[in-house]
Amino acid sequence: AIKGTEDRIKAHLDAGKLCVLDFLEHQLVAGYDAKGFLFLKPWDCTGVELPALSFGSWSEALEREGWVQFTLLEKEESRADEARLLASALAGALRTRSASEAFEMPGYKVGDGAWENWIAGIGKGLGNSHGHWWTGSVWAECRSMAADFFGEVGPELKGAEARRLCAELGSIYRDCALRIGAAKEKEAAPEAQKRALAEGRELDRRGAELMRSLLAAVL
Repeated sequence: AIKGTEDRIKAHLDAGKLCVLDFLEHQLVAGYDAKGFLFLKPWDCTGVELPALSFGSWSEALEREGWVQFTLLEKEESRADEARLLASALAGALRTRSASEAFEMPGYKVGDGAWENWIAGIGKGLGNSHGHWWTGSVWAECRSMAADFFGEVGPELKGAEARRLCAELGSIYRDCALRIGAAKEKEAAPEAQKRALAEGRELDRRGAELMRSLLAAVL
């Protein structure tokens, strides 16, 4: 499997296209030599960026975290139309909820299970920890970006229903980000944190329902 993936990435790079390493940071693949893939290190201050990935083993990532991912980017003129790209993005997002176990690692959950773990962690006294605050910061940012995404793509879609769904999704994820932002504050009372997360979870569930409707509308 590694060899086949390496060949595909090499062919992609040889064709003059871009590829991104999605590991503990997002790094552009600079190319490759006889030993492996080489990556740009635009920050080089986090301690998690990889300089290279060895062919055959990918040991720099797999021995450290047990996973690694690449994203192959197409040139703009080769892109599909926005509706097709949106359908692909929605299908991927919905799969993380309908088949969450396929994306989980030991000790971690995806979808509803992740919300449950977080709420349970507050019950164990972790609501004033740095990890709690950091998780909230990342989750809130992701929901804010989702809101921005739907706000940008909605006006470009054909059909009033698809545009309406995008507008509602944007509003839901903006509200979800606000709930998470309130929950992440370490000084907040545990019950208030859990209540805010429970409200965020319901908004997240509603978002999934609307994404299913939007997917049907754009297919």
